[in-house]
Amino acid sequence: SLSIFFSLASQKTLKSFADAIHKVFHHSGSLIIFHTLPTAAFNVIRGHLSASSDFLIVEIGGEITDVLLSHRGIIEEVTSFPLGENFLYRGISTRFATLPKEAISLARSYLEGVLSDKEKLNLVQAVDHVKIEWLKSFKKVLELSSLEYLLPSKCFILANASAGAF
Repeated sequence: SLSIFFSLASQKTLKSFADAIHKVFHHSGSLIIFHTLPTAAFNVIRGHLSASSDFLIVEIGGEITDVLLSHRGIIEEVTSFPLGENFLYRGISTRFATLPKEAISLARSYLEGVLSDKEKLNLVQAVDHVKIEWLKSFKKVLELSSLEYLLPSKCFILANASAGAF
């Protein structure tokens, strides 16, 4: 069977990205190839599994989460929802009445085990609220998917260490 995955961007946009990369990294004349992360992750993961594997890739990015469903080694569907890692930090930021950069620091401090008991409790409560909202959106994506079969037993979650730990 043949599988084709399209990800669209205007030529003007791609050229402006390439020009910026060439200007900053001084690689004029080098070939720059653009890929979407779900497609690149799919190619890597599929290369490590049997050709007929079913799996799900959940990539928690900065502002969005991408969900890719592979059935029999072919991309069946890619969907997104607008809650990513920054949603976590905004939730922490709101709970602590602080800036998002400080929320990132709080999350890291929690993982390093250096927060006070009161700070830990507040952070866990903030993260629990964020988790509930994220899981609602994730569940909705799965419910609205065009699945004609059961969800795969393999799921790969891609996230930065601090966000993924929660």
